[in-house]
Amino acid sequence: YLSSHHKPIARLHFLFFFCAPMPRPPAAPAAFLAPTALPSQNSAANSRRQCRRIHASGSAFPSFLPRPHIHAIRDTAAVVLAERLTRPTVQVANHAVPSSLFHWRNPAAGPDAPTLVLIHGFDSSVLEFRRLLPLLTGPDSPYAAVLALDVLGWGFTERPHAMGCGPDEKRQHLRAVLAAELGEPRGKVVLAGASLGAAIAIDYALCYPGEVAGMVFIDGQAFTDAKKPLFTVRALDRLGVAVLKSRPLRTFANNISYYDQETYRNLDDFVNIGKLPCEMPGWEESQLLFIASEKYAVSQRLGDLDVERALVIFGRDDKIIPSTNAAKFLQALDEKVECNVEIIPQCGHVPHIEKPETTAQLILDFAECWTGAAQLDLTS
Repeated sequence: YLSSHHKPIARLHFLFFFCAPMPRPPAAPAAFLAPTALPSQNSAANSRRQCRRIHASGSAFPSFLPRPHIHAIRDTAAVVLAERLTRPTVQVANHAVPSSLFHWRNPAAGPDAPTLVLIHGFDSSVLEFRRLLPLLTGPDSPYAAVLALDVLGWGFTERPHAMGCGPDEKRQHLRAVLAAELGEPRGKVVLAGASLGAAIAIDYALCYPGEVAGMVFIDGQAFTDAKKPLFTVRALDRLGVAVLKSRPLRTFANNISYYDQETYRNLDDFVNIGKLPCEMPGWEESQLLFIASEKYAVSQRLGDLDVERALVIFGRDDKIIPSTNAAKFLQALDEKVECNVEIIPQCGHVPHIEKPETTAQLILDFAECWTGAAQLDLTS
């Protein structure tokens, strides 16, 4: 990804490779959540009424979300999650970084319950997990807390003007958020990365051995390494970034991200959800800084991971990262790390959106080795 070549065609190929927006679910998950958790979707009529109330008031969304664009969103799950985002400021070196996140704490968690941290993919946001979070944050959740955050330079996290936006800065920011939100001692931590979020999680675990107990890779990008380009042409980079923001490219990315084309193809509302981070101040400069950075190169270092367990989830019909990469994860990790692979049929690049119940069940079951309790079956 983000090719080390400076040819504009190669760069534009990457830019649509990882920028799939978040489309509407075909069906709502069953409600099983506590009042303090994210609510699941109700009937279609209730969803429409809820959306009308939120958009009519204009005051339910946090002030840092881009306006007027956030008010154009009609997907109930996205609206409810966006309404509950916060943006505490964390200190990263000499920079104060307002960091967008959703943090749920489980008052019923046992002493051995791990914390789950969700990391989104390239140029995405926490809204990517809008269908998954309600299924992970109920009263029967085995996790002590569930934290989903916006990576530095993406989502709704604000990058200070003088701060870089490469893997080093993203890693330092992630660590600062974990320290601020989880405190010390923080117990077992499970990092779950979707698409490029997998590389971000791997990079973090490699740099801070002992801080991560488990890892979940959701259609993870880990086997396409890239290096810092020898030189960049700023004008071409700006052209590529402009294309990244364009509706045709976002629509194309949406269309190749799903197995169920009849449901997910050409949905304007969900292209709008994917484009929301592009409307944040400083978004273009953050992408330019990332293009010029060292990039992620973790494929040869997976065997160095010092974690207890790993779970690899792939949609069998992923057109962006082939599900055959699951075997590569197994080969790289299995000798040192207990690793399970789960392939979800009739599912594309984003199983946490296309098959949220199945994906959530796998992540809930993953905590069983630490909690020792069988988890609620969401798929029956």
